[in-house]
Amino acid sequence: MQKGNRLIVSTFYKDQLINTEEFDIKKEDFIYEYQPLIGESKIRFKLIDKNNNIKSEEVTVSYLPKDTEAELSIADKIVSLGANGDKVVKIKLSVERGSKLFVKTYVDDQLINTETFDVKKESFVYEFEPKADKSKLNFTLVDKHKNVKNEEVIISHKPISKELAGVIIEVNKFNTEGFKGLTSNKDIISSISADELITLIYAKAAALGLSKEQTEALIIALAINSSEPMPEFINSLLNIASGDLHFVLDSVKTNNIEFTDKLALIQHLEIKANSKNYNHRDILILLENYLKQSDESVTNLLASLNGILSVDIANILANMNTSALDIVSIDDLKKQLENSGIYTAEELQHIYALIEGLIISSKASQQEQTVISKESITLKDSEEGKNTWLIIIAALSGLLLGIIIIYFNRRQNNRNKKNQL
Repeated sequence: MQKGNRLIVSTFYKDQLINTEEFDIKKEDFIYEYQPLIGESKIRFKLIDKNNNIKSEEVTVSYLPKDTEAELSIADKIVSLGANGDKVVKIKLSVERGSKLFVKTYVDDQLINTETFDVKKESFVYEFEPKADKSKLNFTLVDKHKNVKNEEVIISHKPISKELAGVIIEVNKFNTEGFKGLTSNKDIISSISADELITLIYAKAAALGLSKEQTEALIIALAINSSEPMPEFINSLLNIASGDLHFVLDSVKTNNIEFTDKLALIQHLEIKANSKNYNHRDILILLENYLKQSDESVTNLLASLNGILSVDIANILANMNTSALDIVSIDDLKKQLENSGIYTAEELQHIYALIEGLIISSKASQQEQTVISKESITLKDSEEGKNTWLIIIAALSGLLLGIIIIYFNRRQNNRNKKNQL
């Protein structure tokens, strides 16, 4: 370049002009320094001489810095309640492909497990089932450049109650898709009464191989969701109840005990069963008979059935946030569902009614098996008693026969001796 020329330097990044500079050339040699940005930049040089002649040159600068940091971060933590009532934590990690991931698990500051994974994608999900009250997971990622990064997750966990564990098992087993087939069955749709509808639901469910206990739970949920106002609902139950069930319902009516909804009333009957002479099977039969004798239209019952089955109840136990780690009781689970904002008030009503149905039908089935078991033991004891007496009688008969034989032998011997004399 010649002295006295002007040099205009324009810098472009991602096709956008980001800087312009102008220099007066005072020497024939000129050095332009540029701090490159990550990626591709373009530098356009425009030289103007004393006669305003212009010459342009363009330089492309590509810059990729050396990898100095491994990529590892916690993207999300999701809690689910497993099939056996255990809490499962899914930890979603953003990771660097082609790296190695080392996972160490600590319980009460003691290392209990170490795992190594080859990372093949940019996301990784680690599943963990907390056992102790407090656990710690240490994630260490080593990338292909030997860069290392650590992340730590501390999980505080409260074990769930035995009652909730039982509910979770039943909820996970419930065959929502199977029961949806009933809603389109021609015979069920064309039912002319509630009695016929309930009978057909049992028959068609059995024909599809669906669980009897789950069918009973569905019937209980239908009764809980009936449209009959609470006072009339109590009266209807009173008209068909007997024994202590009638006594408890009559006490509710006489003392004007108020309940927020029908579900609360049925739960009251459940609690009283602990001290009264009836059980969950009796509550189930009461609600089933209530539906069969009710004036509820088949149209309303079918609409309620569709509403109950509109939510796959097993899905309510999945994809919860980390606050689900504090779930201990059924009430805790309900609060979690309400705070999630996923379900409408009507959907929650259907979910709670079906959960109550599953609780009652499950306990009714257990009570029925207990009775059968006791009858079998009684029958066995009775048979064993009969066998014992038969053995005693046989032994006594044998002893008596032996005595008779000895007696006659002695008499015979005495006669022979007399004859010899």
